[in-house]
Amino acid sequence: MVAVDPATRRRVLRVVIVSLLLDLISFTFILPLFPKLLEFYRDREAPELILKGAPRTFLQQVLGGLNAYKSSFSRPIDSRYDIVLLGGALGSLFS
Repeated sequence: MVAVDPATRRRVLRVVIVSLLLDLISFTFILPLFPKLLEFYRDREAPELILKGAPRTFLQQVLGGLNAYKSSFSRPIDSRYDIVLLGGALGSLFS
């Protein structure tokens, strides 16, 4: 076993802690952006594609599945929470 002096050990520990803290902060900054990004793309693509009869996009398929899931509950869930639920799920997958 290699002996490491305490000063070197403290420096290494400090670098590891700062790296972990910066990593945590960098992931946390992007998480609030997911709902706004989803809302932007939902509003941008939904009206034109449905009227033209184009194939459904992945976002529309996911939101359709989410609506089917919500309809299985006895109380209806307001559609304004769709983006929040999907943004939270994407944030969980991302981190």
